[in-house]
Amino acid sequence: MLDQPRLPRRVALAAIGVACSLTALHSSLELSYRIRHLASIETRSWFDMRCDYGIPACFAFLCYAAAGVACFGWGRAIRSVPIMLTGVLFVLLMIDDVFMLHERVGSYFWAVMESTGVYSWVLVLGLPLAAAGLAAFRACQRHLASYRSARLRLLTGFACLGVAVAIEAVEVQTTNSGIRLRGIDLVVYLQTVEEFLELLGPLLVAWSAAEAWQRATSKPLIAKS
Repeated sequence: MLDQPRLPRRVALAAIGVACSLTALHSSLELSYRIRHLASIETRSWFDMRCDYGIPACFAFLCYAAAGVACFGWGRAIRSVPIMLTGVLFVLLMIDDVFMLHERVGSYFWAVMESTGVYSWVLVLGLPLAAAGLAAFRACQRHLASYRSARLRLLTGFACLGVAVAIEAVEVQTTNSGIRLRGIDLVVYLQTVEEFLELLGPLLVAWSAAEAWQRATSKPLIAKS
């Protein structure tokens, strides 16, 4: 019987714990009046999940990089080009986040798409991203037929990323709606959920891929009688 890989699980759970902690800290600083007024603006900016180069954003870069490396290594181990390309996709998503490329693309189209009430980058890049994500998921899940838990984590990971994009697609309308909860704009709550999903999704994908990579490169342990 194959020994279940433990290192990817431990690392993934630790990383998910960090993601939850960063989300909780962000929520305390941005959604709690008492704590928000005690913290300085500089402290809040460091842990604001919406800031492009704060601590949560830097951790998100690592999450995408982990998913990219794990998928590429897994694909190389089993000689699957589609899975290797999935790894490349996650690395490209990391590069996009680092340099804010999708926002720059959207800025070129904003003038003609402003009336749609949706970020222009979502309209321009949404369909290609959805197609790439679906193709990547199908490529990976075919090689996880014998591992139900890994397939479930993989599905959940890609679903998290899909929901995050969907939330961002309605962000403009939510901002313009003027809806507030406890005196805080509804969009702030949605952005917190979105940013958390963008941390959790790649981590779940990385977990499944790293386990599969380790299985592909490990020899089965034969139990002694």
